[in-house]
Amino acid sequence: MIMEKQDLRRSLSLKLRDKILPHVTKELHAMSRNLQYAIHRGPNNAAEIQGTTKELKTWRHTVDLDNRSCSCQRWQITGLPCTHALCFIHSMRNRSVEDYIDDYYSVDKFKKAYEHVISPMTDRNQWPDVDLGFKLWPPRFKRAAGRPRSRRIKGSEEGGKQKSQSQCKRCGGFGHMMKTCNEIVYDSDAPPKPKRAKKKKNTTTTTVSTQQSQIEGAQETTVCPALTNSPPNIAPPALTNSPAANTRR
Repeated sequence: MIMEKQDLRRSLSLKLRDKILPHVTKELHAMSRNLQYAIHRGPNNAAEIQGTTKELKTWRHTVDLDNRSCSCQRWQITGLPCTHALCFIHSMRNRSVEDYIDDYYSVDKFKKAYEHVISPMTDRNQWPDVDLGFKLWPPRFKRAAGRPRSRRIKGSEEGGKQKSQSQCKRCGGFGHMMKTCNEIVYDSDAPPKPKRAKKKKNTTTTTVSTQQSQIEGAQETTVCPALTNSPPNIAPPALTNSPAANTRR
C-alpha cells in the first residue's frame, strides 16, 4: 500500500546523515577506480582529458567544473559526474565529489519527498455523504448508424461465445494458418515402408556334412562284420559211410 511505503521511506530518511544518498556515492567511487587518463589543465577549473581506446585510438574531452559540464554530455544529462570529470576532481586537492552532484540525489530532497503523512482511511461505505450542490449526469446517448442490437453481447464468464481461433487446414491445429504451418504431418495414404529382408543362414554346408557322416557309418558296418554281435559262419561236417550217418539220414 502507498501508506506503508510512505512510512518506510520516511523512517529511512531519518537515519541518513550524509549530504548525498549513500548508493549514489558508492557508485561514483566505483567508477573512479583505475582511471588512467592524461589531464591537461587550463584556466578557471577547466581541463582537457585525453585517453586511448582498445584499438589504440586517441580521444579528448573538455571538462568545466564551474559549469558542471563535459563534452561527452553525460554530466549534463544525468546530473552525476562522468569518468572524465571524476578523474579531474580526484587530481585536485581539497575537492570532494559530493560538491559536484546535483541536488536531485541529495538527502534533503529525499526527506522532502516523503515528509507528507497519509492517514489511514475507513471503508468506502463509512464515508460521509457530501452535498456538492449539483448532480453529475451521464453523457448524452447518441444513436449509432444502422439497426440497433436487440441482444447484449455476453462474455465468456456469462456463457457467451469465446473468441474463435483459426484452425490450420494442413495439420488441424489451432492458432496458425496453413501458410505458416511448421508441424510434421503423416500422410495416411502413403504406402508403407518396405521391410528389410532377413539374411538366410548357409544350411548347405551342414547338410553335406551330415550326408558324409551317414555314408561313412554305412561303409564301416558293411566292411567290418566281426565288430558286430552276430555269430560266425561254421561249415557243416562231411558225410561218411558209417551206420551213424545213415541213421541220421
